Amino acid sequence: MTEQNFNWSGGYLWTLAEPFTHTGIMLKYPIIPELEATFMMNNGWDNVVDNNNALSYIGQLTWTPNDNNTFSVIGYGGPEMDDNTSQWRGGVEAWAEHRCTARFKTAAQIDYGQEAGADANGGTASWFGTGLWLIFEPVEKWSAALRGEYFNDNDGARTSDAPANAPFAPNTGQELYSVALTVNFKPVPELRIAPELRWDRSTDSTAFDGHQDQVTLGLGVAYFY
Repeated sequence: MTEQNFNWSGGYLWTLAEPFTHTGIMLKYPIIPELEATFMMNNGWDNVVDNNNALSYIGQLTWTPNDNNTFSVIGYGGPEMDDNTSQWRGGVEAWAEHRCTARFKTAAQIDYGQEAGADANGGTASWFGTGLWLIFEPVEKWSAALRGEYFNDNDGARTSDAPANAPFAPNTGQELYSVALTVNFKPVPELRIAPELRWDRSTDSTAFDGHQDQVTLGLGVAYFY
């Protein structure tokens, strides 16, 4: 995942709006050279061992009409509550990536999801988010990625007091904004060095350890083998 992420840190869309990690099986089939279908069965959102006795499912279509454009649509669903197979969590995602020039490309993502029985009153909760990436590759071995995100969780289903939703404390819902700038340096193909500056803001005035805003400066290093 680190290799596929333009930035170093994981954004809200990857970690909250959609299934982030999977344990299961995946099948891919090229319908035509430009169009590929993918189907996955797994143990649920971020579960190595399933927390109930029902599987979750993901379907994806990826269209690559040429070297400069990629479009993808993903649908997913399954029961994700502990020992509960009657209330499903599901959603859809759309992704588009476009290379504008040899050194500059953009990407955009939209997510929508909902889950029965997940809001504060036991009703259906929903969430949605958008993201935009600008990636600049000025010279060999160097690149910069700017990511902007908005995530709406006004029912509190994805950001309220669950280990996967850390660092957020119990809340009745919030909207999140984030901007991250990452510089990527690969002195050799196997090594990535990535300093990053990130700003986050919530409509909940105490979301980040008692603060509405959070600024982080980090350095990531990864070796791929």
